[in-house]
Order: sequence, then structure tokens, then C-alpha cells
Amino acid sequence: MKDLLMVIDMQKAYLKGAPWECLDTEGAAANIARLIDSGAADGAVFTRYEYPKAPVGVWKAYNELYADINADPVNEEFVDELLPYTERFPVYVKDVYGSFSDPAIRAAVRESGADTLVVCGVVAECCVISTVCGAVDEGLKVIYLTDAVSGFTPEKMAGVLAVLSGWMPLHVETMTTEEYIASRAERKEKRPVMISIAAADRNWAIGKDGDLLVSIPEDMKFFRETTKGHTVVMGRKTLESFPGGRPLKGRVNVVLSRQMTPGETQVDERTKLVVLPGIEEFLAWAEASGQDEIYVIGGGSIYRAMLPYCSKALITFIRHGFEGADTHYPNLDEDPDWSLAEESESFFWAPPAEGGPADEAAAEPVEYSFRTYERINNICY
Repeated sequence: MKDLLMVIDMQKAYLKGAPWECLDTEGAAANIARLIDSGAADGAVFTRYEYPKAPVGVWKAYNELYADINADPVNEEFVDELLPYTERFPVYVKDVYGSFSDPAIRAAVRESGADTLVVCGVVAECCVISTVCGAVDEGLKVIYLTDAVSGFTPEKMAGVLAVLSGWMPLHVETMTTEEYIASRAERKEKRPVMISIAAADRNWAIGKDGDLLVSIPEDMKFFRETTKGHTVVMGRKTLESFPGGRPLKGRVNVVLSRQMTPGETQVDERTKLVVLPGIEEFLAWAEASGQDEIYVIGGGSIYRAMLPYCSKALITFIRHGFEGADTHYPNLDEDPDWSLAEESESFFWAPPAEGGPADEAAAEPVEYSFRTYERINNICY
């Protein structure tokens, strides 16, 4: 299961003393910030309301009624406490109450792979409850955070909760921010740590023609010692690149293959090979596996797809650019969600001369180091 946090319209128009003042927008903002910082959800999106530029039906009268408020651009700005988060997570603009009326928002939620939407923001009795209805119609379970939502009056906020209490828990649950964080912590304690491991050159290239760019003995040793006794997850082509196309010994090998039928699983107990059709099936398998650590080992598409679920990346960083590379690892130095936590001293390796042993005169030594990157926002699966 994957949770996506949707922060609805947390704009200055709803602050104390503002035109559309809600009961405690400031308190809701504080709880939203605490929730994001906790890493309890697996991702977040923000919505921002802007008045309809080409209104239809009753929205024409709405524009006329609130023309003065709509004319002040300050009212559309995000509240200060949440502004830094809007630079880290996607922001979608909508011009009606319900978020799911916008095709871009619907597509973003679907592409996130989330099956649960955690809703918070303003205004409880219009934009928030409209979004809840749209999310349920999309087939999502909704968690409504009672202390991270604000409305115009206590009576209206209580009315929203009264409506939601009549829905099946299968569709909607209500809880406080603290209760949600605690429930997620309990779930995550049962999950293995996901670590990505790769060797990349200075351009973050990792392969060419289905093979590694270079085989540095110390890097290969590091890979063997780090992953031995653990689970490794890879794509089908990576498995086929191994000698004889055989799984790595001393590890549980999980292969993700689109050739499999969704929901199908193949297990070979003798070789410790598990073949699954995709990430959704893999995450369910990982949670039930009892493994402590799982290493993502490639190829390029698997690295990209699995990176949002990893809390750490072990990169052998090669200070050399290889020509003709056709496969790349995401550039973690340019990703605001990742930070370089540790780096070893530099090492040098002399490539072997053609047809002979290593010869320093035959090729320029390759400089490399071992880097550890850590996820900053701690939002993983």
C-alpha cells in the first residue's frame, strides 16, 4: 500500500484576518508541516485554487460576488509555513472546488501508484469534501486528518465529519495527524530498508549496450560483500547479463518482468529466484518477506522506478566520462530529495592492457570513490 498526501489550497486567503478566514488555518499548516517532516506518507502534492478565468454556469456569479478578493494576488499565495514544501513537491492549480475535476491532478495521483489519499487543507465544507468525493470515485481510500483540515465554522466542520462518519471505513477513515503518523510508523517497522547500489561515471552513466561501462575489482568486491546474504531486485535484462543468465549466489534474486501477467508470481526455491510482474507486486512481497535489507541493482529503468522507495544509495563514483554510454542513473547531486552523506578517499585503478595484465602505461588510471547518499525528506514506501 502506498499513501499520497494531498494538501488542498493552503493559501493566505484563509488565514486569520484574511477575507476567507477559517478557524485554524495556522494550526492545520503546522500539523501538515509536521506530517511531511515525519516521512509518514509516501509522497505529497499541493493544490492551489485560482478563480475561474473562463467561468461557466454559477461560477460566473461566483466571480462577480468575490471579485475584490480574487483581484488581490496575495490571497492566492501559499501560507508561509508551507511555502518551502511547495518547492519540493508538485503543485497543481485548479479553478473549482474538487481536485479530481482537473485531468492533470487525476493523472498525477494515478501515476504515483497510491491507493490511499491522505487529505488535509481548506476549506473543509467545500474544497476538501469535494476532493474526498472525487478520490473515492477514483477508487482510492481516503484518510481525512481532522486536525490538519480547517473550515469556516465549528458547525460546518462538524457537519463534514458527520457526513464522512456515514461512509464505509473501506472508503474513508478519520484520524488526527498524530494517529496517522503512529499508524504509519508501525507499518514501516515491518518493512525492509531499500538501498540502491550502482557504479556511475561523472555524467551518471552506468552502462552501454547492456553491459557495465567498466569493471573495477574493488567495486565488484564491494558489491559482493555488501549484498551477500540479502535480497537483490533487478530487471529481466540485468539477470540475463549475468554469466549463463543465472541468479547471483548467496542472495535472494527478485526479477521484475513485464512479460509476467499482473498478479502472477514465479518462485524457484533451488536458485532463490522470484519473478514478479511489477513494482506493486514487489512491494507486497517485500513487506511480507521478513528481509531486513533489499538492494536495487539495475538496470536503468529499475533504478529510476525504485528510487522513490529507497532511503539510501551506494554509488561508486568514477571520475571519468565514458563515451557512447546509453544508460544512466538519476543524478542525485541535482535531486533536492537526496544529499551526499559520506564519501571515501579517492582510489585509482589502472585498466588492463589489451591481451595482458594491468599496465599503468597502457591506459590512464581511473579515479573513483565510494559515496553514500541519503534521502533528505525520508519519504519512501
